[in-house]
Amino acid sequence: MQAYDEAAERYGGDSDQVVRVWVSKALFNKSVVLRQLGRLDAALAAYDDLVARFGQDPDPTVHQVAAKALVRKGDVLRELGRPADADAAYHEVAARFADSVDPAIVELVRTARDMQHRTQTGE
Repeated sequence: MQAYDEAAERYGGDSDQVVRVWVSKALFNKSVVLRQLGRLDAALAAYDDLVARFGQDPDPTVHQVAAKALVRKGDVLRELGRPADADAAYHEVAARFADSVDPAIVELVRTARDMQHRTQTGE
């Protein structure tokens, strides 16, 4: 975890596109590892940090990472038994990225809408 934190701290404010992509992916990977370790609250915080830092980034790859982080955040909230919060996270994906023409983001929006439906119907 320390390596992810150091990378974000050291390079998180860099204006170089390649560096922003790298840092966003590092923060995403940190979130995934925390989730795998069962540290779900820490994973949520890491997803939130990623979206706060990179949610408005103009780079298409960073947009994909941010959209994916919001979907995964919804998944973690479902795991924690917080369906209303999961629903809000999935809704945020659709609200932020619905106009995207990037095929990867279109698929993430579709996934978020499907998961939102499942959450609302208790599936």
